[in-house]
Amino acid sequence: MIQETLKSNALPESFTQETLERAVARAQELNKAHEFDQAEELLRDVLTKAPEHPGALKALNRTLMWGQYQDQVFDERYNELVTNA
Repeated sequence: MIQETLKSNALPESFTQETLERAVARAQELNKAHEFDQAEELLRDVLTKAPEHPGALKALNRTLMWGQYQDQVFDERYNELVTNA
């Protein structure tokens, strides 16, 4: 009976991918709100879980660049941006 209950309440196979896509979209919203640190943290988390995610690395590069422009500084992140561009 427990196994039947667990199977009937299982997450769909697409759950992980959909969750990652929502996280990337949320990071883009955070960028628009100039919340670059939060967006960076979220995107790094996505990349930890899915290193080959097609949009997360691109979004992370944009987040880092926009954050640098916002702060009007270029620091150690610049090398990361150049490497992953």
